[in-house]
Amino acid sequence: MTSESGTRLRQLRGFWWRALLLAGSFTLGFGAMLMGAGVSDRVGVAESGVVTKIYYTIGLFMFGGLDLGVPQGGPPLAQAMLWLAYFTSPAITAAAVIEGALRVLRPQSLALRRLKNHVVIAGGGELTRIYLSELARREPGRQVVVVELDPNAPALEEVRHTHNALVLSGDVTSEAILEQARVGRAARVLLLTGDDVANAETAHLIHRRWGADAPPVVTHVSNVSLVRDLRNTQQPWAGGLFNSHEIAARHVVEHELLPYFDTTQEVDQVVLVGFGRFGQSLLAELEARAGDKLRRILILDLEAAKNLRIFREQVPLGTQYEVRTIDGDERDPEVWDLIEDDLPPHSVFVLGADDESSNLHVALRLRREHPDALVLMRTMRRSAFLSQMATRHGFRLVIVAHRIREQMCEQDSFGLCAAPLREQG
Repeated sequence: MTSESGTRLRQLRGFWWRALLLAGSFTLGFGAMLMGAGVSDRVGVAESGVVTKIYYTIGLFMFGGLDLGVPQGGPPLAQAMLWLAYFTSPAITAAAVIEGALRVLRPQSLALRRLKNHVVIAGGGELTRIYLSELARREPGRQVVVVELDPNAPALEEVRHTHNALVLSGDVTSEAILEQARVGRAARVLLLTGDDVANAETAHLIHRRWGADAPPVVTHVSNVSLVRDLRNTQQPWAGGLFNSHEIAARHVVEHELLPYFDTTQEVDQVVLVGFGRFGQSLLAELEARAGDKLRRILILDLEAAKNLRIFREQVPLGTQYEVRTIDGDERDPEVWDLIEDDLPPHSVFVLGADDESSNLHVALRLRREHPDALVLMRTMRRSAFLSQMATRHGFRLVIVAHRIREQMCEQDSFGLCAAPLREQG
C-alpha cells in the first residue's frame, strides 16, 4: 500500500469513527426519552411527541445544552442512557470545535492534504518567478506548491501573494518534504534551486520513490559539463534536464553572432567578459557552431586561466582558433590596455559577468573606445533603464528571462505548450 493510499484510509477511518460516535450519542439520548426518561426542568418531555424528543436530544450537543436539568423518571436504564448522553454529546461538540480551530490556524496543512494535479516547484529564485508568471498567464487556476530551503528568501512574498502559491520551508531532497508537497499526486515537478546536485538528487529520488507513477520532472542544472554527463548516463529523468545559461548562449550564437560573422570579410575575435556559467555555455556553443569563423577568443575574468583549464578538461575545444585568457577585473583600465593593444577591427564583446553594474560600466566604455564593435550585454530581466541606455549608446541587451520564457513555452517538459499538464483521475 502506498503512503497516499494509507493517508486516504486513515482519513476515511477518522470520518467513520466520528460519525459512529455522533450517531451513538444521539441514539442514547433519543432512546432514553422514548423509553420514558424525562428531565427535571422540562415537564412533559417523556410524554411529548417524537419531534420534540429529537429537538431536545439535539440540544444536548450544544454547550450547556438547553438547560434541561437532570434525568428523572422512567426505567433506571433509560436514566443511565440519558446521563451518558449528557456527557458524550457536548464532548463530541467540543472536539469538533477544537479540530475546526486548529484547521483555521493551520489552513496550509489542510490545503496540502487536498492537493491534486498541482505543480511543485523547488526553489524560490528568478527561474521560479519566470515560470510562475507564464503559468499564471496560461493556466491561472493551477495550484502551485513552492519548496524553499530558506524561509526568509525575498522572493517568497511575491510567490505567496502574487501567484497565490503554497510555500513549504524545507530541504527538497527530503522524502518527507516531497510527501508533504504531494508530489505523487502532482501534475508536474520543476527543480529550479541553485544547487545542481540537489536538483539532480531530487529528480533521482522522485523516480525511485514513485517509479512509473512519478509525475514529469524538469531539472535545472547550470554546469555545462554536468548536463552533458547526466544526459549520457541515460537516467530516466534526464529528458527533463535544462540549462538556463545554455538557452541564453544558444540564442546569442544563433541570433546575434552567426548573423554578424556572415557580414564580415574575415575571421573574428570574441571577447568574453566574465567566464562563469554563462560564459562557459557560450564558449561551448561557439565551439560547436562557429569555430571555423573565429580567429581568437579572449577570456577576461578574475580567474580566467584556472576556469579555462577546468572547462577544457570537461569540454574539449578545437584547434582552429586561439584561446587567450587574462586574469583581472573588467573594471580595471590597465586590464583593458592589455586587451586593446591587439584588437582586430571586427571584435565582438559579450559582457556576461554576474554583476550587471559592471557589465553596464564596461559596455559604456567599449562604445566610447570601439564605436564599430558589436557589444552584447547579458541581463536577467528587462529593464526600462538598461533598454534606454542600450538604445542611446548603441549596445545590445541579451535578456535571459525572455529566452528562458520562450524555451519554457516551446519545450513540452515544462507543461506550458499546447498539451495540458498531466491530470489524474
